[in-house]
Amino acid sequence: MADFSGSRSSESQRAATERRRRRQRGAVRPLVLVAVGAVGLGVLAWGMLSINSDPEASSTPTGEQQTARSTETPSASALAGNEEAGMAGNATGAGPPGTDPNAGREVEGVSQLAAAPATVRTQPAAPREPETPASQIPEAQKAYERGKAAEARRDYQTAFDAYQEAVAIDPENPRLLSATGSAAQALGRLDQAEGYLDQALELAEREPGPYDAAVNDVLNLLGGLYQDQQRYAEAEAIYERVLESRKRTLGEAHPDVALVLFDLASTQKQAGKYDEALVSIESALAIEEATLGAVHPNVAARLQSMALMYRDAGRYEEAAPLLERALEIREEVYGTENPQTVGAITSLALYYTKFERYDEAEALFQRALTIREQEGSAAAPALAMDLANLGVLQLSQGDYSEAGQYYERALGMGIVNPQVSSVVNRLALDVQRDGDPERAEAIYKWALEVSKKKLGEDDGNTAYLRTQYAQFLRSIGRTESADAIAGT
Repeated sequence: MADFSGSRSSESQRAATERRRRRQRGAVRPLVLVAVGAVGLGVLAWGMLSINSDPEASSTPTGEQQTARSTETPSASALAGNEEAGMAGNATGAGPPGTDPNAGREVEGVSQLAAAPATVRTQPAAPREPETPASQIPEAQKAYERGKAAEARRDYQTAFDAYQEAVAIDPENPRLLSATGSAAQALGRLDQAEGYLDQALELAEREPGPYDAAVNDVLNLLGGLYQDQQRYAEAEAIYERVLESRKRTLGEAHPDVALVLFDLASTQKQAGKYDEALVSIESALAIEEATLGAVHPNVAARLQSMALMYRDAGRYEEAAPLLERALEIREEVYGTENPQTVGAITSLALYYTKFERYDEAEALFQRALTIREQEGSAAAPALAMDLANLGVLQLSQGDYSEAGQYYERALGMGIVNPQVSSVVNRLALDVQRDGDPERAEAIYKWALEVSKKKLGEDDGNTAYLRTQYAQFLRSIGRTESADAIAGT
C-alpha cells in the first residue's frame, strides 16, 4: 500500500476539520448566532455578518458513524442551541442540545425524545447487516479498536497511528483505510486523507456490499473531505452519486435519502447555489415530515436551516414563518419553558431584532433569559451572550443607558468577555455599513468606556474593543485617531 504521507495543514484547516468532526458526532449547531471561541457561543448575526460556515458543514460521518447513523433516532439537527455555528454559517440556536444540523439524528436528545409526547416518532432504520469486525485478522482488529477508543477521546494522532498499524497488517481493507483517512482528516492532513480514502473507494467498489453501503460510506467521507478543501463541485457530484444509490436501493422516501439531501444542500449552499440548496433541503424536509410527523425536533431544525438559507439568498420575509413554526414545534414537544426550546426562542428574537420588531424581540429575549437563569451555572456562558444580545437590542433603539446595564452584567460574569463584546462590534459594523459612521463610532466609544469602567484599562476585553475601534477608525480614513486609540 502506498504511504500517503503529507505535511500538516494550517491551523485553520485543522480547526475546520475538527468542527466537521463535532458535527459528525452530533454536535450542537446554532441558527442565527455565529460561534466564537472555544466555548462556541454566538453573536448577533441576522444579516449582520458574512457566512462563517467552516466551509464547513457537511454532516458526513466516518465509515463507522455512517453505518450507525442509519439505525439511530434522527437528530433535531440543524442549528441548535447557542453552542456552535451550523450548516449554513451564522446560525443560532433553535434546536435541542446535542443536535446536528445536517446529520438528522438525535444525540443527547435520544433519551429526551423517549419521554417526549407521542407526536415524536422515530424514523425506520435503514436495512443494514449486523455490525461485523472491521478486520478478520485479530491483530488488525485489535489495532483498529485502539484507534476507535482514541478517536472517541478526540486523540486523533493516537487514533491515526493505531489505524495505520491495522492497515499495515490488513492493507486491502476499505474500512481500515477509511478510518485512517478520517483520522488524517481530523489532523488536518487533507492530502494524506484523500490518498487513504481514494484507495478505500477503489477497494470498496470491488465488493460494494448490500445497498452499496461500503461504497457510499467512503463516498460520504470523500464528500466531506472535498468540502473541507472547498472543492464544492466535486463534493456535489459525490453526494449526487450517493443520492442516486440511496434512492435506488432504499427508495425515494427513505430517511437515509433525506440525510444525503442535507449533505447535498450544505455543499450547494457553500458554493453559493442557494436556489438548488433550497430545493434539496425542501425535499429532505418533506421526507422527514412523512416519516417523523410534522411535530418533531428534526422538522423544527430543518425549518431553521431553510430560514437561514432564505436569509443568505436575500429572501428575508420567507424566513420568519419558518422560525415561528420551528418554535411552535419545540414548544409542543418540550414545553414553553424548557431549555430545549430556548435556542429557537433566541433565533426568532434575533430575527425580530434585525427587522426592528423590537417589542417582540425583547419579550423573547427576556423569556430566554429567564430559562437560562433557571438552568444555573451550566448555562452561564449562554446567559452572558443572551445579556449581550439584550444590550444590542437596546443599542439598536439608541438606549445606551439600558444597554449598559445588560452589557455590564454580561461582562461582570467574566466568562467570555471578548465574545460578549463581539456582539457590540458586529452592531457597530452593521451601522457603519448602513452609512452611519458617526453612530458606529458612538457605539465603540460607549462600549470601550463601559469595559474600562467595569474591567479596567488592562483587561483583555478592553484591549479587544480598543483594537476594533482603531480598525474602524482606519477604515474611515482617520489613521491618527486610530493610532491614538491603539496606543501606537
